[in-house]
Amino acid sequence: MPRILYGAEPAKKIKDWIIEKVPNKRAMLAIVKVGNNPASEIYVRNKVKDCEECGFGATVYHLPESVTPLVFTEVIIDYFFNKRKKYDYCRIQCFLCTRIIFKTDK
Repeated sequence: MPRILYGAEPAKKIKDWIIEKVPNKRAMLAIVKVGNNPASEIYVRNKVKDCEECGFGATVYHLPESVTPLVFTEVIIDYFFNKRKKYDYCRIQCFLCTRIIFKTDK
């Protein structure tokens, strides 16, 4: 029989544990959001909120859905490997990410 899973309570327990037990909260999360999908907007907003509640930093970089694979790759390399090494984690939020990254000219 199917059962409904509620994630709010386990998520709160995890956040409370992080707030209490993780001594050095200097971690930074970078989110690269491609396009303007409403579901992605909500998801990204909630990730930023989660980070703030736990004492972590978060930055969101918005790219248009029309971004080319070359520009997309350059942004990732430039921001996260060359100039701005302050990020510990990078989350790429892209509704049609496979289409953007693996698009061919066929």
